[in-house]
Amino acid sequence: EMSARGWAALRFNFRGKGRSEGSFDGGRGELDDVAGAIDYLCAQEDVESDRLAVAGYSFGAGVGLRHAAQDSQVRFLVGIALPQDHYDDPFLDADTRPKLFVVGGRDPWAPRDELQAYVERLQTPKFLNVVEGSDHFFGGREGEVAAIVANWLAEVSLGAL
Repeated sequence: EMSARGWAALRFNFRGKGRSEGSFDGGRGELDDVAGAIDYLCAQEDVESDRLAVAGYSFGAGVGLRHAAQDSQVRFLVGIALPQDHYDDPFLDADTRPKLFVVGGRDPWAPRDELQAYVERLQTPKFLNVVEGSDHFFGGREGEVAAIVANWLAEVSLGAL
């Protein structure tokens, strides 16, 4: 969806997943994985570094957003099904970059009401999109989630939001 809209996109596995080397590090070493992915992407000559977004799903949302909070290169932040165990942490509370959160209306690990309360306390611009009737895995609705993110990035990168 992103590359069809003119965005360079890089999807990767964290250490120890798929064919990636290493082993799971509870979110600590995975921050380095995000940093490495961003460095790699920014080194590509056809990448517009002023349109850099970090988008992650579930565990990847937590790690990606935590890295982005410390990386001024990142312009746009996207958390899909961000697990509830991140909501009490103030790591994004003062961040003024555009942020999008997408959640399933029936997600037990990212309950919509708790996520909404979390998003409400964040600085603007911020957006929450609830995919009604969906759970944490968005089964059969992955394309819809991709379109939500792609549409939002297109609008926010043009300053329309």
